[in-house]
Amino acid sequence: RGITASLSNLGTVLGSRGDLDGALEHYHRCMRIQQSLGDRKNVATTLNNIGIILKNQGKTSKALQHFQRSLKLREEIGHFKEIVTSHNNIALMLKQQGDLQGALEHQRQSLLIKSRLQDSRGIASGLQHIGDLLYHLGELDEALQHYQQSCDLFEQLGELDGWASTLLSLGQIWEEKGQLTEALPYYQQAQQHYQQENDTEHLAVSMRMFGRLKAQQGELNEALQEVHKGLALAESEGKRKEVLQCMLELAQIRLLRHELPATRAYIDRALSLSEEIEAETCRKDALCLLVRVAIRVENWLEVEENLQQLENMLEELSFDPTPHHTVWALFEAAQFYQDLDHTRALGLSDLAIQKMGSRHFIKRQELEELYLELQNTPHTPHPVRNL
Repeated sequence: RGITASLSNLGTVLGSRGDLDGALEHYHRCMRIQQSLGDRKNVATTLNNIGIILKNQGKTSKALQHFQRSLKLREEIGHFKEIVTSHNNIALMLKQQGDLQGALEHQRQSLLIKSRLQDSRGIASGLQHIGDLLYHLGELDEALQHYQQSCDLFEQLGELDGWASTLLSLGQIWEEKGQLTEALPYYQQAQQHYQQENDTEHLAVSMRMFGRLKAQQGELNEALQEVHKGLALAESEGKRKEVLQCMLELAQIRLLRHELPATRAYIDRALSLSEEIEAETCRKDALCLLVRVAIRVENWLEVEENLQQLENMLEELSFDPTPHHTVWALFEAAQFYQDLDHTRALGLSDLAIQKMGSRHFIKRQELEELYLELQNTPHTPHPVRNL
């Protein structure tokens, strides 16, 4: 057993240093010995460790298989805390594969065990994870309930970082429901907490979200200032994913201000960075914005090129976590793209409605009217000057 402990420790060290193949080799050697000893408890642990390495290698299906094998053993043994970990890991893999309902079921199983164990902090975290999945499924009212329960429990426990995180989630739900005045105080409270704690990483996120809300309220100057502050903080912390998110938000605001060269500059920077850090969803959002800019300058060749890339990407993505960008691009292409044939225009408007779901979309009525119109009459592009 001393040998297996050493092999496991070496696997952990190699994994932390980025030598994932070396870590896998040591974990597999460790597991073979554990299996020969009939040490099922530690076999389950090693299966979980192998799953983590495979996840970090981007091998989602193989990682999922190892997490599932680990869960089966842990359930047979009855180690409930470890069962929670397995459910959480399986949920993460299923989410990455786009199986949100499957992920939701495992998170609910995890929450049930946390409740039996009276793990209050785990319950608060589990409620938040379930809220996230419900949000992505478009079940906004149910997501709101879970976020509120999570927020209240974090506050009772004095876990103020968790509390502030769920405040941002609550704000986003109200924003998605189109109730912007309801969303505002949640963003403000979270921002105040991060300022008091000097938590610049999360302060940058809250500033971006607050700026996005202000943009939707038509207060574009304040929105621009807020997101610029968030961008500066993210850059100072070296948080490239948040830098990318801020650039996309700034591009959106510049587009609302009809400042097309500035919009294009932010999109180009966002595209470059999204490729560097392999942020596919952000690349999708940048393509959406490119389609909208190209429509406004009536560059139909560029519209077609970027629209094709966007359509291909939407087919490849397991799920779309940022449907608003997608809905805007599909709606404007269906409405204004001059070279679009009728079948494709109908398909784009239909997909936009599916992506929109129950979420608030300021052009919902126009989108629904366009879809009905395309079902009955040939596609007649609207003049771009109407934008």
